[in-house]
Amino acid sequence: MLTNETEAEKYRKELVVQANHIELLKRDLAELTQASYATIAKMKEICDERDNLKIQVENLKAQLNIQHYWEDTDTA
Repeated sequence: MLTNETEAEKYRKELVVQANHIELLKRDLAELTQASYATIAKMKEICDERDNLKIQVENLKAQLNIQHYWEDTDTA
């Protein structure tokens, strides 16, 4: 049988372990959140680049007047 002091020490140690675990989880969550936002920013950058490239392609098609060529290959 545990004495009150021994039992209190046991629960204090458990509490310290749980508090440390919570702090570790908080840090992990912060890192994952930061990585997630960085990924979203990179995806936006890539999508913007893709959209700009599409605009450039359309402008080049208009400049070269080759729209009929692209339409012919799409139907093939």
